[in-house]
Amino acid sequence: MQSATELDGGETTSKLPTRAWLTPIVVAVLAGGGASTVVLTGTDVSVIAALREMGQPGMIGVLLTLWGAGSAIGGLTYGAIRRTIPVFVLLLLLAGTTGLLVFTQTPLTFGIVLVVAGFFCAPTLSATSDSLSRVVPARVRGEAMGWHGSALTTGSAVGAPLAGAAIDLAGWQGGFVATAALGVAVALSGLVAIGLRRLWRR
Repeated sequence: MQSATELDGGETTSKLPTRAWLTPIVVAVLAGGGASTVVLTGTDVSVIAALREMGQPGMIGVLLTLWGAGSAIGGLTYGAIRRTIPVFVLLLLLAGTTGLLVFTQTPLTFGIVLVVAGFFCAPTLSATSDSLSRVVPARVRGEAMGWHGSALTTGSAVGAPLAGAAIDLAGWQGGFVATAALGVAVALSGLVAIGLRRLWRR
């Protein structure tokens, strides 16, 4: 009978302890996934608050649709290019463009910036999954993807109340500032972690 540790081309199938693969870079990628959904759900809540304050509640559905269209275009573009874009660069772009919504004054400019921010939504989510699959051993990818799903769900659960609390304190702009700032902070931390990892490998 073939040994359980010699299956699949000689690779061991024994369970690898979580602590053996949950490295700082893996944690950073998971945090990036969570931060991305914080930004997305926070944006959803903040868009509604902003358009109501602008006296344009009827535009909520239209602009959220445009935001989704921007995300779809971004996802197709990301899938078509061959070059891998670092997940934390995409997160930084997502959070940064979302933060620019604070400076818009009319539904038109708000919609334009929202479409640009939407362009980075799907690519960022896809990149977190792709990056995670690259930094964990193949035999624990299933477990790692489970952690990834939990990170996304946690971010979604946190984003809306975070934005809501910020809106109560500082108006609709506060929702974008709070969630975008968190995204930028996680993105910069991830870039630092990658830089330190490269230095450590030298």
